[in-house]
Amino acid sequence: MRVLILDNDRGMRELVALALRMQELDCVAAGTVEEAELALPESGAVLMDFHLGGGHSGAAVARRWAAEGRLPPFWLVTGTPEDEEVRALADLPQLRAVVGKPFSLLAFAREVKISLTAPPADPAPAESSPELPAEPMPPQPPLE
Repeated sequence: MRVLILDNDRGMRELVALALRMQELDCVAAGTVEEAELALPESGAVLMDFHLGGGHSGAAVARRWAAEGRLPPFWLVTGTPEDEEVRALADLPQLRAVVGKPFSLLAFAREVKISLTAPPADPAPAESSPELPAEPMPPQPPLE
């Protein structure tokens, strides 16, 4: 599966690509939304920055791609995870995580690989015992 990296910071794109390749993941890097648009059809996942420059935000791009039915599973990287626009992405089922900066690139790349290569969960049987109340997931610490 190809992972699309969308970040206007060239150094960050190159480091993320290196970390993903160390995990034996195929990736393509884009520095602009326009470049990412060209690579999106061949990509099965996206890692994007929140602040993309040029008047673009990763959140707005994710929402547009979702509305167009083109958004694959994605991770949003940001130095401002508390931003309301970032927090509002929680309603997108494709969102895998919001990753707060600073973070460990190698740990992040491992998490991406695990997420993309894990077998799908078995669906629940149609007839089952009464459901127990769901417990909320505990907050997840930022990747280090």
